[in-house]
Amino acid sequence: MTATTARDSVIRKAATKCRLDRIGKLSMLIILAALIASQASVSRSDEREAPAAQFLLAWGKQGSEPGEFHFPIGIAITGANEVLITDHYNNRVQKFDGDGKFLSQFDVLPNPGGIALDKAGNLYISHFPSSVLKKAEIHPDRVSVYSPTGKMLREWGKTGTGAGEFNYPGGLAITSEGRVYVADQTN
Repeated sequence: MTATTARDSVIRKAATKCRLDRIGKLSMLIILAALIASQASVSRSDEREAPAAQFLLAWGKQGSEPGEFHFPIGIAITGANEVLITDHYNNRVQKFDGDGKFLSQFDVLPNPGGIALDKAGNLYISHFPSSVLKKAEIHPDRVSVYSPTGKMLREWGKTGTGAGEFNYPGGLAITSEGRVYVADQTN
């Protein structure tokens, strides 16, 4: 049995189980795990061994000045190879060149986490509670969208367990068609 045939068999079995379970959350996780596991085994057999990772450089230190961080979380690379980093407790996004030279920063809604870019260069940022909430931040879970220059365009979501609600949204990904995926860490 080839790797592709085995993968297809696993997917069919998982899909059948999914239908039987009426597409419950656990079943969807099984399908996702099956897809990831089977793709990983196929990919590894077809690839040459990757070169060993090596440390290149580091920059920044703890603080609130430009180029400093207080709990950096998300990182994204622009089409111009600029590095964008969310700075959770300083409530900002900082921009650096590929060598770590500080270029700019802009303020964002409190507690930024994950970050992703769409085709137009707009930044999608997840926000989740800090370890110490202020009264105005009782339900800070949401996603905000900023232009490449830092102008807030929109936001959506709130703390909760329903559709469109989040409980510690983390990583983000955006498809080439503009569909946004949010890793909701504790829902």
